[in-house]
Amino acid sequence: MKDRPISKSQKALLHLARSRVGLKEEEYRALLSGFGVKSSSDLTQAQFTEVMRHLERLGFVYRHRPVARGAPEVRRQTEEKRALLIAVGRLLESRGRPWAYADGMAKRMFQVDRAVWLTAGQLHKLLQALKVEERRRQAREEAPADILAEMARDLGVEDL
Repeated sequence: MKDRPISKSQKALLHLARSRVGLKEEEYRALLSGFGVKSSSDLTQAQFTEVMRHLERLGFVYRHRPVARGAPEVRRQTEEKRALLIAVGRLLESRGRPWAYADGMAKRMFQVDRAVWLTAGQLHKLLQALKVEERRRQAREEAPADILAEMARDLGVEDL
């Protein structure tokens, strides 16, 4: 199991670590030759682990940014769609709603199963619908207090 070659993502992590630590190409090649290989493609899993430990001792810190559960993959979208998806995601997050909620709205509004599959125009409409819904929710929360205050004034009572 330890003799299998490293994956593409592990190679990418290795090169990220190398650049963050500031190793020059010659230094990096010397590091790899210390493990008996000429290229990162030749590393086994065990060797990769040791190389990463060495890079961590040199100061590399891996910071993994978790993605919200159920959040769509945004990187492959056009810039406009990407910006709209990010806006929808932020709005959902601020309301404490999951992405499944946006998917349900997409299904109801456009007969499309996932919000990430919507066109830019449809995403804009979805975003507007989410904003309208929020305004209505706020109005419902504020209305009872306003009505009670108005009734108290009409009755000449200071507090109800």
